[in-house]
Amino acid sequence: MDVTIINDLLEERNMSFKELSDILHVDRNNLYNSLTKGNPTLQRLESIAEVVGVPVWRLFTEYTKPEVYG
Repeated sequence: MDVTIINDLLEERNMSFKELSDILHVDRNNLYNSLTKGNPTLQRLESIAEVVGVPVWRLFTEYTKPEVYG
């Protein structure tokens, strides 16, 4: 899993990875390793998505807001 997307979402919300791990009651290193080297559970992904306020699919996809013309 690309943790860069999660880091970008956290940065947009002025939140650190450490703060995320604290909210989830998970050791920062364990959380990072489960996302980069392991296979995070759907429950873990749902929890992360809830904290950052996005749907789960957004954790896997870069998203650019469409430009509004007019």
